[in-house]
Amino acid sequence: MIRVSMMYPVSDEATFDLDYYKTTHMGDIVKRTPGVVRYEIDEAIDGPYFMVGQIYFESAEALDAAMNAPTAGEALADIPNFTNIQPVMQVSRILARSQAARLTGTARGLRGGRRPSNPRRTPRSVRSGGETSDHG
Repeated sequence: MIRVSMMYPVSDEATFDLDYYKTTHMGDIVKRTPGVVRYEIDEAIDGPYFMVGQIYFESAEALDAAMNAPTAGEALADIPNFTNIQPVMQVSRILARSQAARLTGTARGLRGGRRPSNPRRTPRSVRSGGETSDHG
């Protein structure tokens, strides 16, 4: 599995239209790109980047094909439509991936596996701002 990370550095002068990024850039252009398995949008809590777009491909060959597809040029030309920041790109090969595991109360730092009486939960659709990105 290959992951392309487009990382947007923190800057006092940064502008970023998150709705456009979610619906048009990632939700339309990237989604139409051949070979894209899924994408994710991360909003930083801390660190040198305030937003990170993650795009996943099955193989390096699939990434190469995507980089030569018309949507690659369309995506690059679209960047000024949602931000004035030049993103930093990193391409990674995913070497290991854990399986989803149910956390026990102890793993969450709770004694005896008890749940808090009023856990703060936010529905996935609200957390992600709407549509999820898994599509393949």
